[in-house]
Amino acid sequence: MSKESLIAIDVGTGSVRCAIFDTKGNIISFAQEAWDYESPPETFGIGKEFNCDQLWKRIIRLIKEAMRRGKIDKQNVLGLSSTSQREGVIFLDKDGRELYGGPNIDIRGILVEDKIQKLVKLEFQKITGHWPPSMFAPARMLWFRENKPNVYKKIAHMLMINDWVLYKLSGVYSSEPTNATESFLFDIRNRTWSQEIIEGFQIPPDILPDVYLSGTVVGEITSEVSALTELKRGTPVVTGGADTQCALVAAGALDEGQICTIAGTTTPIQMTISKPIIDAERRIWTCCHIVPKMWIIESNSGIMGRVLEWFKNWVLDLGVEEAVKNKSKIYEEFNKWASEAPPGANGVRVTMGPQIMDFSKELSVVPTVIFAPPLLLVSDALSLKNMIRAIFENLAFAIRANSEQITAVSKIKFDTMRITGGVSRNKTLLKILADCLGVPVITPTVKEGSSLGCAMCVAVGTGVYKDFNEAVKSMIVWDETFNPDDATHNQYKNYYSEWKALYSKMLNLQK
Repeated sequence: MSKESLIAIDVGTGSVRCAIFDTKGNIISFAQEAWDYESPPETFGIGKEFNCDQLWKRIIRLIKEAMRRGKIDKQNVLGLSSTSQREGVIFLDKDGRELYGGPNIDIRGILVEDKIQKLVKLEFQKITGHWPPSMFAPARMLWFRENKPNVYKKIAHMLMINDWVLYKLSGVYSSEPTNATESFLFDIRNRTWSQEIIEGFQIPPDILPDVYLSGTVVGEITSEVSALTELKRGTPVVTGGADTQCALVAAGALDEGQICTIAGTTTPIQMTISKPIIDAERRIWTCCHIVPKMWIIESNSGIMGRVLEWFKNWVLDLGVEEAVKNKSKIYEEFNKWASEAPPGANGVRVTMGPQIMDFSKELSVVPTVIFAPPLLLVSDALSLKNMIRAIFENLAFAIRANSEQITAVSKIKFDTMRITGGVSRNKTLLKILADCLGVPVITPTVKEGSSLGCAMCVAVGTGVYKDFNEAVKSMIVWDETFNPDDATHNQYKNYYSEWKALYSKMLNLQK
C-alpha cells in the first residue's frame, strides 16, 4: 500500500468527518463526531445556526485523531480538501471573523418571503437551476438585513461551508462550482456568479470569492494550522465540492445518463447530463457537476437514514428480544427480518419520510404516516418482519418515483442504478431496489462516497491523476451487483402503483 495520503474533511448534516485515503482509494484512517445546531428564538424554530469556532476546533481535533489512528507521517500527506452539506453558508466580516454559520436546514428566509417576492424573478430559476429562493443564501442575507442590520452591515465575505474550511486551512477565499450552485447566486451555464441575481438581491458583489474548478490547488497549509494539526506547513489545499457531487464522482457517474442515489441521512438522486436541462415546472434541480462542462439533474427522496434510525429506536423501545440481544447488530437483524417477509409485505404500506421532490409548491411538508389497508390486518400483517420490509419498500418506491421524474425531465433512460452512502450497506434493501427498478443496482466498496470523492479532488489537484476519469478508474473498487428478478419486478409494478396512490392521498391531507 502506498504511504502517500489524501485527507478529506467532510462537514455533513449530522456529523463531521476526517477521512484519510491512499492514492488507490483505500481508507487508511477515519475519525467522526456528531454535531447539532441551535435555533435562535427570533427565528421561531425554523432558523438554525452553528458556532463556527466550535466547528473549527472539531475539525482540528478530527484531523489530529485521524492522523494518529492511521499513524500518518505528515511528510506523506499530498494535500487536503473539503466537502460539505449543500446550502450551508457562512458570513464573515472584513477581518475574516465569522458573523453567522448556517446549515442547509436553516430556512429563516421564509420569514422574509414578502420581501423576497419583490426582488426575485422567475428567470432566476433558469440561471441557477434551483427553486425556491427562500431556501438559499440571499434569503438569509435578506433576513439579516431586515432583522439584524448591525450584523448585515459587517458582512464582507460569503463562503459555502466547504469553501470556509479551505479558507481556515489556507487563508485564501475561494469557491468551486458544485456548492456555489447551491447559493442561488450562481450561473450554472457559465460557472460564474450571476450579476443579474446579485443586483436583483442588492448584494455587494465583492463579498463573493473567486471560483476555481474542483481539483485545483488554491493555497497551502498556514504555519498557524501546521502548529494546530501537526501537518506540514505548505501542504497543498485543494478545492473539493458539494457532498452529493463528490459522492457522485466516487460512484463513477461521470458520463451522460449515469445515475446515482446518495443514500445517507437524506437521499439525493443525480443523473449526469452533458448540457443544463431546466425543469420548466420547477419541481427538481439542475446543478454543476465536478467534471468541467458536465451538469447534473437532481431529484431527492428526502430522509432515508433517519427513518431507519427512527425504526431502530422504536424497536429498541419496544424491548424486542432479538433487537435488545443484538443491539450492536440491529441493522443486520433488520435485513434478516425484511428478507423473511414476502414482496409487498403482506399488504403493509408505508409513506413515512421519503418523498417525491416537488418545489413547484415552494417549501412544503409531507405528512409522514404508517398505513396498512384495514382489510389486510390479519394476525401477521403488522409483524416486525412486515414492518421493516414495508419500510425498505417505501424507500425503494421513493427512489423509483424520483428517478422517473429525472427521466421525464431529461428524456434519458438509465440501465443501471449506482448507490453509495451509509444506507447502501444494506444488501436486502439493494435487492429490493433492483427488483423495484428492474435494473441492476451497483455500489462501490467504499461507502463514504462524499469523502472518497473529495479525496479524488485532492488526487487530481496534486497531479496523482491527470483528471477525474483517471481517478475513477484507479480509486474505485466495485462491490456486489444486485440484479432484478423479472417475476418480482412484475409484482412490484402493482405494489408501486398502490404506494403512489397512497402517497397522493397523504399529499391531499395538506389541502
